[in-house]
Amino acid sequence: MRPLTRRVFLSAPLALATAACARPQPPLVVATNRWIGYEPFYIARELEAYPGRAPHLVEYGSASEVVRALASGVIDAGALTLDEALQLMQHNPDFAVGLVLDESFGADALVASGGLKSPAALRGRRVGADSLALGAFMLGRALQYGGLAPSDVKLVHVSYEAQLEALDAGEVDALVTFEPVLGQLTARGARVLFDSSDIPGEVVDVLVVRQQALADRDGRLAALLQGWFAGRDALLGSEPAALAAVSARQQIAPDEVKPALQQLRFPSLQENRHRFAEKTTLLESMRRMHALLAGFGLVEGAPPGARQIVSLPEVLA
Repeated sequence: MRPLTRRVFLSAPLALATAACARPQPPLVVATNRWIGYEPFYIARELEAYPGRAPHLVEYGSASEVVRALASGVIDAGALTLDEALQLMQHNPDFAVGLVLDESFGADALVASGGLKSPAALRGRRVGADSLALGAFMLGRALQYGGLAPSDVKLVHVSYEAQLEALDAGEVDALVTFEPVLGQLTARGARVLFDSSDIPGEVVDVLVVRQQALADRDGRLAALLQGWFAGRDALLGSEPAALAAVSARQQIAPDEVKPALQQLRFPSLQENRHRFAEKTTLLESMRRMHALLAGFGLVEGAPPGARQIVSLPEVLA
């Protein structure tokens, strides 16, 4: 047996003192904008479905604010479209994509007023978008269908809250938008020129996480994921409390919730595990998006590589 030395005796009380002084880490700070596809996070909070260390959820007015908060270190993780994530990661390599939250099949769209009837009619026009990254991607794909180039249009920033007024006032000729403003615009007579159902599987929302948070060992990430999937299941199961929570937060009528959700798909835990295990499909999407964003001058250099794709579902293994 190794003899007990003075060093060993001293180390025990030191360890106890250190443990006594150690404080639990604060909750993960996770941010979103007011996109209906992010509601499972908030449903989980409403239903108290986060086990243990519940995250601190923050809602910003736009995706651009989420990107700035991530870049400045104010938050640990954020929900973004994949193209927004690319824009963030080109200057902030300490972030990784860790989960696919939802896929849009018509919930994001390019809409126009007046007599504009196709993407080809946008030549020389002003197109507004809240997120220039998502706007550039959606617009770029629409222009490809219409035989136009990014240089044929002018992409300008219009905040989500100002989009109804901007189109009505003629400040822009078209908008890249999403539910529930999309439904409000079409109800006023705006025409959908192109939407995410035309490019299935390409418009996806992801959870972007700071590499430092990925080193979490006290269950905060696991609690975040468990809450997300619990909220997802409650939403897809049309639980009354979940639908009521979405109606209140999105400020839409209860009977409008289900139609809006029909344009979204929420991948399961198992689907996420498969997607992040093989990575190829996600990498191809990132490269295609990077090329389109580069055409608008929104990104430069090489697209992120496999090291910036991390499988968060593994924390639930």
